[in-house]
Amino acid sequence: GLIPKEGIWWMIIPSVLGALVGANIAVGLTEETMQLAMGILMVFLLMLVLLNPKKWLAESVADMAKVRSPLNIVVFFLIGVHGGFLQAGVGVMLLAALVLGAGYSLRYANGIKMLIVLVFSIPALLTFVWNGDVNWSYGLLVALGQGFGGWLGGIFAADYPNANIWVRRILIAVILLAIVKFFGVHELLMGLY
Repeated sequence: GLIPKEGIWWMIIPSVLGALVGANIAVGLTEETMQLAMGILMVFLLMLVLLNPKKWLAESVADMAKVRSPLNIVVFFLIGVHGGFLQAGVGVMLLAALVLGAGYSLRYANGIKMLIVLVFSIPALLTFVWNGDVNWSYGLLVALGQGFGGWLGGIFAADYPNANIWVRRILIAVILLAIVKFFGVHELLMGLY
């Protein structure tokens, strides 16, 4: 019950088209380039999550004029490109666009985010399968973890009154850990000892 029917296709269609573009870009990159791109992106995402904390925590109603705006369509296309290209951090970008851009509360934005990621992941996955770039063992393990985590997160967001506060705190912690990982800070610190 947390996914509104009105306006959803204005976000799904550009995201799917963008994911196809992004997946086709990703199949030609080296692992080092991907790691650097993910590290830079995580710093950007941290800034987005720290931006305007009151809006992240507010219970609000989406503005359908903003959802249908050309700017919003471009934003969701670019998020789709990122999702097809890297996948890492796409949830945070979607949440930022849904909360800060379209005006959804974090609680509703989380449900919409999960639906959009599900829909645009299918053509992106098919692109990687077509190019022989899928490690099925890792992929299935990640899919199981994301499915279980998404299920738990959905229950938490729907049933817990202070979900907005905790979701934002968890986002900040996860992004900080990702920055450490993608920039190799943990390897640097281990080398000091």
